[in-house]
Amino acid sequence: MRRLFVFGSLPPLEFGSKPDITSWQLRELFEDNLSQSALKQIHILQFWIDLANIQAVLYKTDAFDTRSVFSKELLSSFMKESEGLPAYVYDFFSEFTTDEERRRNFASLIAAYFREERKKAKGFVRKFLDFEHAVRVLITGFRAKRLGRDVVRELQFEDPIDPYVETVLMQKNSSGSFVFPLEFAELETKLEDAGRDPTLQYEALMQFRFDYYSEHIHNHPLEISSLAANMMRLWILEDYFALRVDEGEVILTRAVERGA
Repeated sequence: MRRLFVFGSLPPLEFGSKPDITSWQLRELFEDNLSQSALKQIHILQFWIDLANIQAVLYKTDAFDTRSVFSKELLSSFMKESEGLPAYVYDFFSEFTTDEERRRNFASLIAAYFREERKKAKGFVRKFLDFEHAVRVLITGFRAKRLGRDVVRELQFEDPIDPYVETVLMQKNSSGSFVFPLEFAELETKLEDAGRDPTLQYEALMQFRFDYYSEHIHNHPLEISSLAANMMRLWILEDYFALRVDEGEVILTRAVERGA
């Protein structure tokens, strides 16, 4: 069975240890051995990287993350056309017509990605999107309270009746530290241990996410969902080793603006 071949080809991944496989190698394993149905599910998660590449285009940088679904050339072509990308991307382009407006309101596209993809997703894809969305919203609340930012403005494009958005907004006028929901108590502890160092905070966030996907793999051995979880863990490790200490605040801010 080809799926078992993929599992057998994966080296172990540990947080803090450099992976012995690259995302490109993992992508080739997936494309050579998984069904189109499985790849389609994984592409929903991968499209998150395409959003980051769209943002890079709007900022006119040369950066391009090759972990995306689409190549640089194909993404650029789709951005100029009215087809090829999800409808919510083109809705965003229609609502915000200049690059300046799109940069300033990019959180609207992020919110649309989670809203629309979660709406139609099932199984592990929905589970992973729910988790990543919750983390992003809670980290936004955590940083807004620490930095004295207007959290209502930060979450202006989010659904106000989403339980995690509600959790954040309920604390907008409260004193003291940001309080995470019980199911995210471990993340709260890790962030407290990191103190006010943004690099350590980002590392704590990465480890929390890595551990989440590790637990999923432990509970769902040899399933397609565990292959996707391994992809997520590999991304986290690649980002971890790309981290620069002097960019900690910038990276943590980007984690909120683009998602964790």
